[in-house]
Amino acid sequence: MVGELRKSRIVIWLFWLAAFVAAFVLASLIASLLVVAAQAVGVQWSVQTTFGSLLFRLVMYIIMAMLLLLMPYLLVKRRMLSWQQLGLGRMLQFRDIGLALAGAVIYVLATVVVQLGLQHVPGFDGNQVQDLGISTRLMG
Repeated sequence: MVGELRKSRIVIWLFWLAAFVAAFVLASLIASLLVVAAQAVGVQWSVQTTFGSLLFRLVMYIIMAMLLLLMPYLLVKRRMLSWQQLGLGRMLQFRDIGLALAGAVIYVLATVVVQLGLQHVPGFDGNQVQDLGISTRLMG
C-alpha cells in the first residue's frame, strides 16, 4: 500500500543506505590503492592536480557503481533475497524520475541554506582547505 511503512521496507532502506556507504568506502580504498600502484610503477598520478583528482573520483565512482550493481545480483543468485525484497521488482517509472529530480533540488537547496548559515558562525571559515592527510601523505 502506498504511504504505508512496513518494517521490511525500513530494513531494506537501511540495507541500501549501508550498502552505499560501504561501497563508497570500499571504492575509495580501491581507487587509492590503484593510485599508489600506478605511482609505484612510475605513472605520474597526483591527486593534487585538478585532472588527477577528477580521474581519481571517476575511477572511484566507476568502482562504486560496479559494487552496487553486482551486490543485488549476488544476493538474488544465492537466494538470500528476491528482487522484490531489494526494491528492484519493477521497471523505473516517470514518477521515480520526478522523485529523483525533486530530491536533487531539495539537496541543493539544503546545501545552500547550510552554507549561508555557516557564514554566520563565528570562527568558521568555509574556504579553509581541510588537511585530511590522505592526499598529501599517501599520494604525494
